[in-house]
Amino acid sequence: AAIAFLRRSRTLSHACAGGRALCTRDAARSAPSEPEGPAPTPPPVGYTDIRSGTWLERVLPAGAGPYLRLARVDRPVGTYLLLWPCVWSTALAASPGGLPDARLLALFAVGSFAMRGAGCTINDMWDRDIDRQVERTRSRPLASGELSMAQASAFLCAQLLTGLGVLVQLPSTTVLVGLAAMPLVVAYPLAKRVTIWPQRV
Repeated sequence: AAIAFLRRSRTLSHACAGGRALCTRDAARSAPSEPEGPAPTPPPVGYTDIRSGTWLERVLPAGAGPYLRLARVDRPVGTYLLLWPCVWSTALAASPGGLPDARLLALFAVGSFAMRGAGCTINDMWDRDIDRQVERTRSRPLASGELSMAQASAFLCAQLLTGLGVLVQLPSTTVLVGLAAMPLVVAYPLAKRVTIWPQRV
C-alpha cells in the first residue's frame, strides 16, 4: 500500500509539473512579441517644393528669404537653361583660339538670373489661389501669405528692370529680339492652364 501511495504521489507531481510547463508555454505564446529592430519612421506630414533655411537664407538678412524662394534661387536649373545657349553662342563667336567675351558672359549671367526669377514670380502671382489648394505648392511665399501681392509686384519690377538694363547693353537687333520674346515669357505661365505641355510655347 505504501509503495502504491508513493507511485501515485510521483505521478501526480509529474502531472502538476507538466501542467505548469504547459501554462508557461501558453502564456509565452499569448504575450505580445517585442518588435525586432528600430521602430518604423512615421510617414511625412506633407510634401512641399519650397525649401526654407537654405545656406543663402542663413547668410542674407531674414527678410530676404521669401524673395529668394519666390525667385527659386535655391533651384538654379532654370537659370542654367537660359544661360547655357548664351554661353555656347558667345564661345562660338569668339575668334579662333581666343576666349569668349567676358563682358557678354557677365551680362548674360545677370540677365538669365533676373529673367528666370521674373518668370517664377509671374507664375506664383497668377497661380496663388490655385497654389493654396495644392499640398506641394501651398507653402510658396504668395500662397502662404508670407509675401503680399504688392511686395511681389515691386520685386517683379526690380527683376524686369534688371533684365532691361542688361538688354540695352546689347546691340539694337538683340534688343528687338528680346522685346519680341516677352509675350512668350508672359504666356508660359498661362499656357499651363490649357495644356500639359506649356514648354511648347
